[in-house]
Amino acid sequence: MLATRRTASEAADVAREAALAFRRHGFHKPSGCWWGADEARFHRFSVRGQSPRATASGIAVALAALATVAIIVRRPRKGARAQS
Repeated sequence: MLATRRTASEAADVAREAALAFRRHGFHKPSGCWWGADEARFHRFSVRGQSPRATASGIAVALAALATVAIIVRRPRKGARAQS
């Protein structure tokens, strides 16, 4: 389950509520994750924000794509007459 576009507090509430749906559940302090368990499976619910590094690399990729488009658009086409 992904809880996107939420504050950290809202995402933590979603994780806690998901863990509470199981008969056995709790919070693991060292990992900062809520957990829930049924007879056969163990489920971990963690809250992680988007890292600044991921955001910066996304911006760099977008800028590179825009620069490529700008170069292609400005390049004179074959057979185009030169204007004086």
